[in-house]
Amino acid sequence: MVFLIILGVLLAIIALILLLPIGADVGYEQGKLHVSAKAGGLTIKLFPRKKRAESDEPKPPKKKKEKKPKEKKPEDDKPREKKKPDITFDEILALLKAVVEGIGWFGGKIRVDRFVLHVIVAGNDPYHTAMAYGKLNAWLSALLPLCKKLNAKNCDVWTDVDFMDDWPHVDFAIAMSFRIGQLFGMGFRVGFGALKVLLQRKKRIKLEAKAAALAPPTSDTENADKQIDEERMAANG
Repeated sequence: MVFLIILGVLLAIIALILLLPIGADVGYEQGKLHVSAKAGGLTIKLFPRKKRAESDEPKPPKKKKEKKPKEKKPEDDKPREKKKPDITFDEILALLKAVVEGIGWFGGKIRVDRFVLHVIVAGNDPYHTAMAYGKLNAWLSALLPLCKKLNAKNCDVWTDVDFMDDWPHVDFAIAMSFRIGQLFGMGFRVGFGALKVLLQRKKRIKLEAKAAALAPPTSDTENADKQIDEERMAANG
């Protein structure tokens, strides 16, 4: 009897916790990630963390160790090229779709205070850039019913195109309120969709590496021109 009472109390506490309203403010804007949590009217900044305030007492200067000058290698004088993330534009769209679908599945059960999506399609090749821009707007049109389910109070969505830059820019942010139980459901749906995209990306990278190893050595210019011609012929039918 005592065991049943304790079990009932524990289940009641868990049910109350799952029904507790909380909030989150997550975004990637201007190249920076920010994550905040809200509970009971308080906002807790999770990332990036604030730096600890330095004390007023002066700290004793640290002794500097004498370092031997390193010999410069001829390779060090060459400017290092920045590595771009190995992800396609279609994979970026698939990740955004997984996030919005995971949240939109709950319909009006959550409250969205702010929703931001800014996408600038960029690329050196005008043909590929224009095709990607058209694909993006078609994707947003198909996603419009899901966005309406969010009923965001402050919604800011726009797209643009840049033929000078060589990499697209994406700003995404969402501030919403929900219950803890809904958080687990959203996390599962978003995580499952994102995992599916990442596994497909991993498979694509393996296939591209295998194809590159088997392909005969040709110049990069010939490969790029051949790929552009094939895509244009396929688009023109």
